[in-house]
Amino acid sequence: VFARASTVLSTFIIASTGMILLSFAARQPFVDVEKSVYYTSWSMDTFRENLWPDLRPIAEGRPSETIGSVLGVLFPACIGIMAGASMSASLRKPSKSIPKGTLWAVLLTFVLYMAIVLCLGATTRRVTLRENFNVLQEINVLPIIVPVGAIITGVTSTLSGVLSSASVLQAIAKDDLFAFLRPLKQRAGSDSMTRAILTTYAFGQMAFFVGDTNAVAPFTTMFNLIMFAFVNLACLVLKLAASVNFRPTFHYFKAWTACLGALGCFTIMCVVDVVSALVSTGVVTVLFLYVHYTCPPKAWGDVTQSLIYHQCRKYMLRLDLRKDHVKFWRPQILLLVHNPRSSLQLIRFCNALKKGGLYVIGHVIKGDFHLMLPEFRLQEAAWLKLVD
Repeated sequence: VFARASTVLSTFIIASTGMILLSFAARQPFVDVEKSVYYTSWSMDTFRENLWPDLRPIAEGRPSETIGSVLGVLFPACIGIMAGASMSASLRKPSKSIPKGTLWAVLLTFVLYMAIVLCLGATTRRVTLRENFNVLQEINVLPIIVPVGAIITGVTSTLSGVLSSASVLQAIAKDDLFAFLRPLKQRAGSDSMTRAILTTYAFGQMAFFVGDTNAVAPFTTMFNLIMFAFVNLACLVLKLAASVNFRPTFHYFKAWTACLGALGCFTIMCVVDVVSALVSTGVVTVLFLYVHYTCPPKAWGDVTQSLIYHQCRKYMLRLDLRKDHVKFWRPQILLLVHNPRSSLQLIRFCNALKKGGLYVIGHVIKGDFHLMLPEFRLQEAAWLKLVD
């Protein structure tokens, strides 16, 4: 339902955006001193005036703006890039839809954002851009379409954010990572997200009690940057671990691009606001430690084991007998045991002899595979307990 509604509403958004761009070409120069509107139409002098930043306070009593504060308010407009990934369960072919949809969405929105910014900078005086926040409506040939487009954009963005967040929240609840989220699991066999949506809505409403949207925006920026950074780190780790099941179809993906993306996110966090970056990182660290130390093991597959295997194999292949020296000799012991229970003292004796060397214990169970499988499970559990 939401996907169909978004398609219809997106038509109005595209029409509103197209009308904004058309107005820059069709509107004649005019001045409205009362509303502080100085529209010069296409002018190179206006473009040069607006080319460089002016970070003076917008009103008396407010601190001067910085590149970081402006970026912190602007960045939440760019977080829709993960909307498709957050709702992947609702897509028929997410492996194809998400990359294509995300890349085309990023390209289209970037072109439209830059076109509107450049057109505003080339047609509207800076005093108007600083004092009249309804400038797009004032210079539009059809003024009513701007607030209509803004309302529809707000509705679709809000619904997309609520549904995406609720989907992630319910997935976390189903994995039993946090005990206080268990009521969001719904009943068994139900995919309804009603409770998760209501919880997400409640958290969103709590943000309004701050009283200043610009005060909340930097924290929204921080948590989204952390999310982007960890997505890049996850891709980097999977690439370094050479995981067989990690085969990205994006031809330009490299390990260094993932590393650059993660470092870029952390750098932007510090540029926006160091205090907010530290607070957000602290919250994420506390959540990570809570999950790591309190949650039982999950059957997701631990990437650390893949990294350990990859590194062990890598360094074992680098061993060269021709470079070996007596000064660094270590005993290599292979012990074959028939009955581990009666050979415990021998196992401990060889373990004391190895002195940092390689110690391999071989235990062969003879018999029919299906009949001896329970015995194998018991022996395997006993060996792992001994190793631990």
